[in-house]
Amino acid sequence: MEKSTKGGELSMSNNAINHNIKLTVKDGQYSLTMNFNGMTIGTQEGYLGSLKYYQTGYTTDQYNRPQGSLADVTVLTYQENNDGTRFSDQFGTDYPNTLSFPMIDEAKEDGYVPLQVFVPVMENISTGSGTQSVYLVLDWATLEKTTDDDERFEDATSEDPGEDPTDEDSTTYTDSTTGVTVVAPAGAFEDEVTLVVKELTSGTEYDIAKNNVFISGKSFKLYEIHFENSAGEEVQPGKSVTVSIPIPSGFNSSKLAAYHFNGTSATVVKGSAANGKYSFTASSFSPYALVDLTQKSNTGLPSSGTGTGNTGLPSSTLSTGSSLSGSSLATSGKVKTGDESNPALWAALIALSALALGGTAFLVKKRKGKTEE
Repeated sequence: MEKSTKGGELSMSNNAINHNIKLTVKDGQYSLTMNFNGMTIGTQEGYLGSLKYYQTGYTTDQYNRPQGSLADVTVLTYQENNDGTRFSDQFGTDYPNTLSFPMIDEAKEDGYVPLQVFVPVMENISTGSGTQSVYLVLDWATLEKTTDDDERFEDATSEDPGEDPTDEDSTTYTDSTTGVTVVAPAGAFEDEVTLVVKELTSGTEYDIAKNNVFISGKSFKLYEIHFENSAGEEVQPGKSVTVSIPIPSGFNSSKLAAYHFNGTSATVVKGSAANGKYSFTASSFSPYALVDLTQKSNTGLPSSGTGTGNTGLPSSTLSTGSSLSGSSLATSGKVKTGDESNPALWAALIALSALALGGTAFLVKKRKGKTEE
């Protein structure tokens, strides 16, 4: 991922891409399929809203920004929750996960694929900045034949939930006061532990959650959740566990989200509602908030607490990935972002990852002189 000056300057979002890109050539036609993760902007993370590609014959302005006719891509899959429902947040839903589009002839020569992205969270931060032109840069010098199921196309995220923790040897811990339960698989803790849960209704951590840009003005419940050993020391699980929080009366169970706080940063956690509880997978503990995304009451809790704010921007990561039948041409990819209009906001714009289509398969890495992915 690079800025749109075509000078080789990497965008901060370059770290969010799987640089192994698949390309399909079938009956002489070139096609790309892209897979998107969440994208981090500062301490906040959002998702791609839509993508268009510039058609063959495009030109560039004095700043190397692409100009020309745009066409829609084909969305193959969408960002989903753990239960298979489509992920949503306060900015919308139907966020693309995998999509495909024809590769223009110009990219065969120079490796530049001009695209236009729309990111709703960026539009919310600064009106007009949600739509930007970008470049996906392919290095033909590193083509390598491969197959659709090549593990290098697998998505990798910073918050991999790991294995399903609900196995037959798991242990269920319940806090009788709050009703919060945690299911831990065998081996998650080396010693005997105790679940400690406290609902937070005031204090610094509560204020951080209340003033978070995604939570402010909405109904939420905030919990400090952790485990302690026999010496009273806090310990983290060695394996992922499943956390279930009771859904409060009045909350819309179809519009819930959980946020994991680490200081002022909040990470959205995929989960699902069932049997009066909202459940999600966790790999570490610090405060978690259960939020009703439909509420606009300016109350932190359904019955108490007020206040709005726009601080504590959250971030999140979604695990994605897919593969279609056939084999593919695979290339390493980077994207140049249109940072010139607002560098501070677009330093970390979009996250691109694995691609999949049918055809003949090769793998391409980075251009000579660049760091190999």
